[in-house]
Amino acid sequence: MNLIDLHCDTAFLMSVIKEPIELRQNKLCVDLIKMKEAGSMAQFFASFLHMKRFDGNFTKAYEA
Repeated sequence: MNLIDLHCDTAFLMSVIKEPIELRQNKLCVDLIKMKEAGSMAQFFASFLHMKRFDGNFTKAYEA
């Protein structure tokens, strides 16, 4: 099946889980191997950054 997923939290989860996680293969819902097996054509990874943690400083948040 050809599919395009417009939202995936895997990138965000990789940033908050305290153990090394690889995008190629992991225990989360999405990884590159699962995407290939599913016939995925594209994946848009989403990540949320709470600006209050960075006092509204976009440069500081970007560098984190």
